[in-house]
Amino acid sequence: MSLRRKILLKLMASLFSLSILALALVISTNSVIGTPDSIKSALRESDVYPVLSSRIVESFANKAQEMPETKLNQKAIDDAFAKTITPSLVQNNVENIISGTYSWLDGSTSTPTFNINVGDIQQQIINNLGDASVTRLKGLPACTVEQLQQLDANNVDPFTIPCNPPGLDLAQLRKQFQAQVDTSGNTKSNDSTNISADKMVNSAGQNVFSQADYVPKLFQLGQKLPWIFGLIAILSGVALVYFNKPRKQGIKSITIMAIVAGILLLLLVTITTIALRYLGNNAPGIAAEVAMSTINTLYRQMAISLKVFASSYILLGLVGLITIRFIKPPGQNTNALPLTTDTTAADTSISGSNQSSHIPPL
Repeated sequence: MSLRRKILLKLMASLFSLSILALALVISTNSVIGTPDSIKSALRESDVYPVLSSRIVESFANKAQEMPETKLNQKAIDDAFAKTITPSLVQNNVENIISGTYSWLDGSTSTPTFNINVGDIQQQIINNLGDASVTRLKGLPACTVEQLQQLDANNVDPFTIPCNPPGLDLAQLRKQFQAQVDTSGNTKSNDSTNISADKMVNSAGQNVFSQADYVPKLFQLGQKLPWIFGLIAILSGVALVYFNKPRKQGIKSITIMAIVAGILLLLLVTITTIALRYLGNNAPGIAAEVAMSTINTLYRQMAISLKVFASSYILLGLVGLITIRFIKPPGQNTNALPLTTDTTAADTSISGSNQSSHIPPL
């Protein structure tokens, strides 16, 4: 075999091995992050939304307690935020962001199309605080004469007043309290209180998604990679068979490389599973634990696909090895009779002819 052919066969073998491994990896990865539905499903299964909503409630409730406009009751604040920022609300908005982002990634839109109406959420919190203020006032005892003398009728705080003054207009007090709490000065939702991709700009005033136009290109390339690696695997495999002499040797090389690739994929799945399980068990805090749970959910879907590829490679390789044992070299005729048999038959025929020629006449 010439040096040029040896180099070519080595190159084709490397391309074939790498391409079938890459084919399994990119198809398995695309099955997990290639569509928004798989991401949404993983987030639901990992119970991320209850944890996320409780963290948001805790953060905003603490900030609301520091508002100088009114002395808000911490329990009322917690209840108002908890009734508004529910796991279902967080899930709807997160899935809205995911769907809108994927429309940008697949090239359908120039920027993500998600939109979060913060104004409606803010108004609902204010309404809940107003309801809590009225509920507290209704549960207070009637004010005594001494208490009425100490009250300022023009400045009634529903969360600090110790009693319920007679003739107090609760509906009007509710409106006044809501206006006091509404630091935005506008209880109606408008475009300025919405969060959308169009409003996300950098310090130079440029849209961050327009500056990251390479991200959709990379994503769309990832969607095409299975076809690219599949074509490379086919062409390099055909070249291995064609340039090998005998070609049976090329088929044998392909089957062995398929088995090795399958074993490597199984090892990769096993090692990654052990590593993720260790990280999940040692996650610092509930937030990290939920994040690892989401990653594990996504990886389990990917691992199933990788195991299917690994099993298929090993099975096809074994079938190929068994099959080539029955492939005979070209030019070998298994139906031909041995030459010694023909010679013996011919010798027998000649011997019989000679014997018949020496029979004496009667």
